[in-house]
Amino acid sequence: MYKYQFYLYKMKIMLIGDKSVGKTLLIRHILNQHYTKPTIGFQLVHTNHLQIYDTSGDREFEPIISRFYDKIKHFVLVYKNINSLHKYESLYNKYSAEWTLLHNSERVDSGKEYADAHDMNFIRSNLLFSENAKQVLTRIQSSKQWRYCWFY
Repeated sequence: MYKYQFYLYKMKIMLIGDKSVGKTLLIRHILNQHYTKPTIGFQLVHTNHLQIYDTSGDREFEPIISRFYDKIKHFVLVYKNINSLHKYESLYNKYSAEWTLLHNSERVDSGKEYADAHDMNFIRSNLLFSENAKQVLTRIQSSKQWRYCWFY
């Protein structure tokens, strides 16, 4: 007689973007921390249902961080300036994971149109003034591809 075991795998997401756009700040709000230090290279953060890869925006760490790209199910591209998105298009074209574009600024730009054109989810949120960034995470998790993976 075979006994089935179920394993719940955490969803793996990666926060990417330029330096100082708010990737680590999003982590700080999710974990209700009062202080975080800037990310050097990358750090792996675990929550109940997620493995979040928080990356630095330094290009010198790109060879190390890129080793994890094929394991990621959802990329969250955090930006403040729409002109910076073009350098990530090759990454978007190469990996067919789910993508969310998170605009972390008070300014309104054409990010929504960019997200629609590239079949990305779009969230406009100024994390610097947001009291609870868990709403952002909830919106990311509620996108169409976020499901638990059960195996037996």
